[in-house]
Amino acid sequence: MLVAFLLAVTLYCLFAHAWGWALLWTVLLLVRITRPPENPTRRPGR
Repeated sequence: MLVAFLLAVTLYCLFAHAWGWALLWTVLLLVRITRPPENPTRRPGR
C-alpha cells in the first residue's frame, strides 16, 4: 500500500512537472512570436 502511494505521488509530481514545463515553453513561444527580440520597443540602457 505504501509503495502504491509513493508511486502515485511520483507519477503526479512527474506529470505536474511536465505540464509546468509545457506551459512555460508555450508562454515563451507566445512571447517570442508576439514580441520579436530583434526590434525592442524600449530598453532601460542605451
